[in-house]
Amino acid sequence: MAALPLAAIPFAARAYPEGAPWKTLDRPGEACASCHFGDAPVAESEALTVEGAPALAAPGETYQLTLRFAPGEAGIAGYLATFRRAEGEAGTVAPGEGQAAKDAAVRSTAPLPVSAEACAEWTFAWTAPDTPGPVALHIAANAANDDASPFGDTVHVKTVVLAVE
Repeated sequence: MAALPLAAIPFAARAYPEGAPWKTLDRPGEACASCHFGDAPVAESEALTVEGAPALAAPGETYQLTLRFAPGEAGIAGYLATFRRAEGEAGTVAPGEGQAAKDAAVRSTAPLPVSAEACAEWTFAWTAPDTPGPVALHIAANAANDDASPFGDTVHVKTVVLAVE
């Protein structure tokens, strides 16, 4: 019976060719780690940075954000992110090239190469919600070893709190 689970590994690794499933966002701190196995997720990872996020966002305004992921290891990378408040999603997202969006969530649709010297980079537009209050940007990025299996990958997670006033 051991052959059946091993035979399923390549399928599992390629089960979501368009990117991580949106339902993964229900567990922001664990996103990606349910399908990619390796080390425990890197919490509040310094490998993830967001540029263009305003110190204070105006309700209804649109901001260009750039997510950079520099895991410091060679392989491929992908990400999933969502803007949330306690009551649910916050604002809307317009994806950039190689990405897809659904309401206030955005994800990569194709892996990007990374190395010790080069980071993966994605740019998208976020429109702040119409009502003031804090918004949490939950990001999960996967540093995959590109072996077509879910093993040996490292997931990085980070939350950035934005103020809308």
